[in-house]
Amino acid sequence: MPEVKEITHLKDLWNESEAQKMSGNQLALLRYRSNLLGADLRITNFGGGNTSSKLELPDPFTGRPVRVLAVKGSGGELGSITGAGFALLYLDRLEQLKELYRGEQHEDEMVRYYPLSAFGENRVAASIDTPLHAFLPFDHVDHLHPDWAIALAASANGKRKLEEFNKEFGRKIVWVPWQRPGFELALMIERAVKDSPGADGLILGGHGLFTWGMTQRDCYLNSIHTIDQMGEFISKHQSKKGSLFGGVEHVPAQDRKNIATQILPALRGVVSSNRRVVAHYADDEDALMFAASTWARELSSLGTSCPDHFLRTRVCPLYLPWNPAKEDVSILKARIQEEAVEYRASYKKYYDAWANADSPKLRDSNPSVVVVPGLGLFGFGKNKKEARITTEFFINAIHVMAGANALEDGDVSHPLPQARYAEQSQQFTQFHNYVALPRSEAFRIEYWALEEAKLQRMPAEAEFSRKIALVIGGASGIGREVALLLARKGAHIVVASISSSSRPPFIPFLALMVKSPKHNGRRPSWSMSPATISSPAKRNGYSKTRTCLLLWCSPVPPTP
Repeated sequence: MPEVKEITHLKDLWNESEAQKMSGNQLALLRYRSNLLGADLRITNFGGGNTSSKLELPDPFTGRPVRVLAVKGSGGELGSITGAGFALLYLDRLEQLKELYRGEQHEDEMVRYYPLSAFGENRVAASIDTPLHAFLPFDHVDHLHPDWAIALAASANGKRKLEEFNKEFGRKIVWVPWQRPGFELALMIERAVKDSPGADGLILGGHGLFTWGMTQRDCYLNSIHTIDQMGEFISKHQSKKGSLFGGVEHVPAQDRKNIATQILPALRGVVSSNRRVVAHYADDEDALMFAASTWARELSSLGTSCPDHFLRTRVCPLYLPWNPAKEDVSILKARIQEEAVEYRASYKKYYDAWANADSPKLRDSNPSVVVVPGLGLFGFGKNKKEARITTEFFINAIHVMAGANALEDGDVSHPLPQARYAEQSQQFTQFHNYVALPRSEAFRIEYWALEEAKLQRMPAEAEFSRKIALVIGGASGIGREVALLLARKGAHIVVASISSSSRPPFIPFLALMVKSPKHNGRRPSWSMSPATISSPAKRNGYSKTRTCLLLWCSPVPPTP
């Protein structure tokens, strides 16, 4: 493993005294390591990545020690995973699957053997990445999706830049071309490590990062050290590059929040043509910079690279052409409808081009992310939390594109390094130095039967999911009970009430919400924002201030 030096961007969160309490319990230490990695979204996005440890446990049949793989279960989230969230599988049985493998065209059939390899009474669904962890000859493995690493993975000159990185930092990170996650990729990375003795990590073209260690601590340090060095490497390039994405074409509108408020009902209505969605608006620096840039339209049409990203953001966002300096809001509203119709037709064409008889049916042809110059980004999902996470995933994609832009030096070799075979190179789409996956590969991920099965395992939506309810006088009495009932049934609630007190009447209401029952075994998440309406209400000679509370009830969204 590389010597761990000073960390520039990330923090070493490992607490040795806490780890010592778990000494001798490798599953507990795996959970601890995973939670630390998932605590920083620069290390991996929400629900993304997976971790594993190879343990020695007593066989429930014989009592003799056997080697067991503990790996994050399908749909788990590193930041909050518990010990019960890891799938446990016999390592020898997973190794035996190599003898049953009939080749890439049949790799999906291997998934049926994972439950048959389960250790003891463990019934956690094993993820598609299980063999990738099993076949690497290291006790502890992290597979993560940091933006800095994906920027290298999605660069047209990524393999050459990785060689520069290795030389600069004294590393031996190995490049592996794009391959959809699964059994074939597991065999590819196993061969890559065997062919590169002393390797301390892998970059998967168009995908992400693998790191490892012989102890839990070594693995954690290797991961954060590698990611931090990649951040330093890309930051140096960005400092020399100056402006990103071709520079600014549209200056962000000063009254953008007001404009966003005006167009959001129309925008939400248009993208809800097939099923209702809830919106999230982002106008932070990254969102504004990208939306206002010269290259925003072209990069938006390419879409994201990492599979984790476009499972949330769809194959690409909707870009709404609008000049905030010369065009008014009415023009933007009219353009929403026009561009949405074109997007749906294009998405349907994409689906028809790559779907076959076994493909899941088309889910929704509407965009889940909308980019508007001068305003920023809008994300959509079945609830507020999912809409926010979808928006965050596209922010991740912006970081990736920015990193690839920073690494551009005008020297691109063909075939592209993401292509496993030379003849595949032309299938990848490229704009400047950023490389997106071929549409055929994007479809194989987005409409993968295994991903569809994961969606089908998710709990049913609550009765009023995707709906927003306004409850007048909802801080007490019947109004409060109505608000509580709707919230427990999955609705997003706006509670309005009138109060003469300086203390909003929602404090006890908040306590009730926190104690609310779980839905389908999962507790809803709540976001409350007391707000005072500026105009006072006169009633019977007394001035009463109108206060309102915005309260979101968001069931936990599915994770890739």
